Amino acid sequence: MRHQTRPNPNDYLKPLVDIGFNHFNKGEFDQARICFEKALQKIQEIGHTSISHDRLKFDLYLQISQTYYKQLKYNDAIEFCQKAENMARTFKHRLHIAQALESRGKIKVKQQLFHAALDDYNEALQLKIAVHGSKHIDVADSYHAIAEIHVLQHQYNHALTLQENGLKIRLNKMGRDHFLVAQSYYSIGYTYYHLQQYDKALKNYKNCLNIRLKKSDNDYLGLAETYNGLGETYFKLHDDESAISMYQKSLNLKVSVFGDYQIENSNLYYRLSVVYLRQKQFEEAFFAIQKCLKIKLEYDGNNHIDVAKCYNTIACIYTGQGLYHDSAMMFRKSLQIKLNIAGYDQFDIADSYHNCGNAYLKIEEYQQALLMYQKSLFILLQIAKNDSHRKHIADLYRVIAKVYSYQCKDAEAIVMLEKYCNIILSQHGECQKVAAIYKEIASKYEKLHQQNEASRMHQEALRIIKNFSDENDSPKSIALAQHAIGDPNYYKAFMKVLKDEKCRSDCTPIVFVGPENSGKTSIMKLFSRQELIPNLMPTQIIDNPGIMIDLNSYKIFDSDTCDIGRILDRKVVAAIESTKWGMIYQEDMKDSNHSKSSIAKTADDSRLNNEKIQASLITPNQLHEESIGNLKPYGDHDYLSNAYTKPVNLKHYLDIFNNYYEHSLVIESDVKTHGYNCGKLWDFGGNPMHWIAHQPFMSGNSIYILTYNIAQDINQIVQTTDIDPNKMTYLQTIEECITNIVGRHSNQNRIEPCDDDNSDYDNDGISNEYSLPVIILVASHGDCVQNIEEQRRLFEGFEQALLASLPQYEKHICSSSIIFNCDPHDTSPATISQRKQSCHHLQQIIQRFYNSLPLLKNFIPIRWQIMSNLILKSSNRSYHQVNSILVDKINKIMFVNEIKQLSIDCGLYQGDQDLHDMLKSLHNLGDILYFQDNQGEGIIITQIEWLSDIFRRLFTMGKNARKVIGRRFLINYAARFKGKIPQSYLDNILKKISITDKHKQIIYHLMEKFDMIYPMEKDENDNSDDLYYFAPFTVEPRISLGHINLARYHVSDWLYIGYDQNELSFIPTSVFISLLVACFKQWKNSKVELYYNCVKYYVKANQYSYYLIVKKAKRHIGLRYYCEKESNATKDNITKVIDETRPQDFVYSQLIAILKEKLPTINCNNCQFSIQCHCNEMVTLNGLDQRDYEAIECHYCHQIVRTHYLKDWTIYTRNSEVPQCYFFKISKHIGIDWTKLAAKLDANIDVDTIKVENQTVFDRALKLLNEWFNRNCSSNATQNLITALRDIDRYDILLKLGISGNKLDM
Repeated sequence: MRHQTRPNPNDYLKPLVDIGFNHFNKGEFDQARICFEKALQKIQEIGHTSISHDRLKFDLYLQISQTYYKQLKYNDAIEFCQKAENMARTFKHRLHIAQALESRGKIKVKQQLFHAALDDYNEALQLKIAVHGSKHIDVADSYHAIAEIHVLQHQYNHALTLQENGLKIRLNKMGRDHFLVAQSYYSIGYTYYHLQQYDKALKNYKNCLNIRLKKSDNDYLGLAETYNGLGETYFKLHDDESAISMYQKSLNLKVSVFGDYQIENSNLYYRLSVVYLRQKQFEEAFFAIQKCLKIKLEYDGNNHIDVAKCYNTIACIYTGQGLYHDSAMMFRKSLQIKLNIAGYDQFDIADSYHNCGNAYLKIEEYQQALLMYQKSLFILLQIAKNDSHRKHIADLYRVIAKVYSYQCKDAEAIVMLEKYCNIILSQHGECQKVAAIYKEIASKYEKLHQQNEASRMHQEALRIIKNFSDENDSPKSIALAQHAIGDPNYYKAFMKVLKDEKCRSDCTPIVFVGPENSGKTSIMKLFSRQELIPNLMPTQIIDNPGIMIDLNSYKIFDSDTCDIGRILDRKVVAAIESTKWGMIYQEDMKDSNHSKSSIAKTADDSRLNNEKIQASLITPNQLHEESIGNLKPYGDHDYLSNAYTKPVNLKHYLDIFNNYYEHSLVIESDVKTHGYNCGKLWDFGGNPMHWIAHQPFMSGNSIYILTYNIAQDINQIVQTTDIDPNKMTYLQTIEECITNIVGRHSNQNRIEPCDDDNSDYDNDGISNEYSLPVIILVASHGDCVQNIEEQRRLFEGFEQALLASLPQYEKHICSSSIIFNCDPHDTSPATISQRKQSCHHLQQIIQRFYNSLPLLKNFIPIRWQIMSNLILKSSNRSYHQVNSILVDKINKIMFVNEIKQLSIDCGLYQGDQDLHDMLKSLHNLGDILYFQDNQGEGIIITQIEWLSDIFRRLFTMGKNARKVIGRRFLINYAARFKGKIPQSYLDNILKKISITDKHKQIIYHLMEKFDMIYPMEKDENDNSDDLYYFAPFTVEPRISLGHINLARYHVSDWLYIGYDQNELSFIPTSVFISLLVACFKQWKNSKVELYYNCVKYYVKANQYSYYLIVKKAKRHIGLRYYCEKESNATKDNITKVIDETRPQDFVYSQLIAILKEKLPTINCNNCQFSIQCHCNEMVTLNGLDQRDYEAIECHYCHQIVRTHYLKDWTIYTRNSEVPQCYFFKISKHIGIDWTKLAAKLDANIDVDTIKVENQTVFDRALKLLNEWFNRNCSSNATQNLITALRDIDRYDILLKLGISGNKLDM
């Protein structure tokens, strides 16, 4: 029966039986059994017993059996089941007999006596049908119990029939929402899963889930079981995101019941690690498997198979991360445990040996790798039974041959290749793979100087190739094309380099930044050995002069005077040459005399004259005229047979090869053998408004040179050559620079500058440790301060003032003590010598940091370097010869798919992840601009200077427009005072640079992405066809808000939103501009007025309207609203509107969100509401209530500040209900379900863009919540969030957060 029947004894037995049940329910089975046995003894002492006593004895026998069953004493349990059955047969009660039979059947299942168990369950089923008929609910229970036994025997079709019969009965008797119906759906889903009918499994699991969610009754384990089933099914369907979501929900529920580190959770951690590993999310996979391992070690000890599986998974993670030494160690750990388990699966052990061999091969420990492979082969040869085993044996022969080749044991390699070939022949017949093996064997015979055998293998390969020749078979054609190349060894090396070889990234941007009129352009010209120009115009946005500097030799490479194409090619040429000579040496190392003569001959052959060079190069037209039959593939490195192979464009592939082959013969010898440490010079404009345009060009690998005018006081207003004076001081402008630079760099690792034994300076002002990014301080205008001691004093004073203002950035700032004389008219020998000395000093400081940059220490695949060279050279046709077809394929703007096709055509493609990593690397090196944008497609700018030119034209249009009258004057007025620019005007700017319509739309998209412009809605009175954009960067510094006649208005007190000095010293102008654009999006009104560091918005809410001023202070954003007294709105009306619409909360959340996006490394979570005291310091409002609103004590001057801010802004009544403070914890727990939450909160939120712009699930969820709140800021926001969490069934989050009422009580 389904439920344990409680005995109904006489009064004198009842207390004893109750005590027994209490012990049983507590898990005290021995004590329970003693009570039940005493009750049996008392019944026997009575002598004559009634039917009720017999039934009580039956129940007691079964209960005693249950105590033994719980203690895993199955034989004793069966003995008492048999007694119960005998007792039931005595009083001939068929249902009692059935109950005893089912109890015994359950025990036999535990003993894996499945046939005997089925006999008992089937007999019980027949007894139930005889009593109740075939439609009774107890019959359904029997169907499911029997089905479970069939499942254990893998007889899933039998099980499915019984389960469906049981479901029909339960639906008929209990309705659709009963928990037993849910259990039926779960069982059927489980069976369909094992039948590999995953769609049907999902359907039944979801039916089960819907019922359990309605009838949960705290059945968290039932829900967890269902989520786990869904996760397993999604995993099989390769829907990894859904699988992770389901596993995480199941895990969260189990953690809430059992706690974190419990054995019940270990399997879920394991499953999560596996799916994360499949997604190549290695950090998440490692976190999950570490938790699983900790649990398994605690509960199962060191020698359990589950522990071995954990080590194996960790090894796979290390392999994915390229940590092959660690991977080998973990594989060995896993293998050792499996060897210690008696009778363990030999095939799995063989697989473990194979894995160990792969790991040792990666770290070039060939003897260890060979030993592992041989042990794996030995096991497989003993147990081989099917094609799968033979395939593994073939793979082992192949990889063992490769190891022998690495060890220069060609005879042994031939034996293995022949065995490998025999298996391929038996499975596939004579195919192209067999031909390739014959060619490889032939190459081995050639190394052994067995020419007859080599010729025989070549002829066999030729015969097969001719039978399978197909001109569209690009990989075959390329693999066999080397006969047409003048130097076959070079071609072999070229193929190997494309697949395996790596090189160091040895070029980084060197960016000159600083205030306007600080001499940075002059210093950059001196540093790059150019002449100073009197009355230099200030840099507009960005200037890329096309200059690279070799920091080793201080050699200058200028694109106007030298062929940078050859310099870019040098690493590739050097890698191919090195590989070629290494291959030649390995081939002939057994015969040193032959090796010497061979190398000498090859060296002579490589110095051919130009005529012979051209004769040796293959042309695309010649390729198809040649006979394919005589071609030889490159033995061990079958580059074109990897998993990512796509149809390659043979012409492009050979064009690239010919380019490097020609260079190897004519390029300078020092380029072949010596590398450069190059820096690419950039000049960033000093106007603070320009930083909004600097964002796309900032790389994660730059070294920054911060210049300032030593002749100017640091607190003095910056002097500019422009008619619009900058109202910021030198210190504020430098704070702007440093905050933008440091805040935007995600990598802030500590580095130790490399020592330079060749340095001419005992102490470069460099300490032992810095944080990335490094900013080197350099002074200009040394000619204005003649006294050397005074120069040093001023430099030290500036440095001290800067560090006092920005103490948190001390580890980023390097003081060089270098002071340049920038007077272009001073050409005296002493000045020239001083400039050379300063430049040399700066070069040595940069070199020390350059050699410490982590990105430059990492090695990148050579194919990335080839793609970079191709893009850079093709984007400028003045570079060295580049095939015109390739030039036409590379545009100024490209999408990822276009770059992908190009890499496929050129034979450089190794998978989408490799392509993405390449583009990120080239972006960080400053070679391209890569934006993961445009609905995930990705945008690449191949000509960076071209984009910077567009931005320059855009940012300078206001000044140009002031020089004319008419419509341009009106445009200029609208731009300067309202930030309003017509699209036709922008189109005209873009038209001047001959841009296509497709590229124009991308430029508009990028400008919107970086908050330079945003489309405006038309005014009601605007009948023109022109569209307008809001562009806050057009404001002029001299335009101030001025004084407002407060007598005419209902005016609020100023409210400030910002940070303490220790958290954020300065809110950059770029952040403020993005905030203004966000406010414009929110309030959607074109009646906006721009002023210096201030904007006035016209806001409509309900039937009322008011003006809202948003201004920037140093590290705060100020808010103030007002409306005319003559309007229909009273002060109370507007205060009520403010209370309902909460603009202060919107600005609060937007400021945090923008800082997280623009300056991700700055901790911006502790944003606070403040007011300004008479002493100009900010007084924080946190923790105040309504009683404090009239008088607040300033923490600095201790004066009482009287204000109406709480009445005006109602901070105390709403702040605790603003849900932003909960976003962090929700984002931490929501997992992959953040997309479902987005659909419930606001279906208009662009989830795809959030995915592209944020890499982790946590960041995506946090971005979603902030964007939702920004769009839907209201008093009901918290309740709406709770409702959405309930709608997506995240009860585990609600349980974890402890929700009560309408608030998230955390």
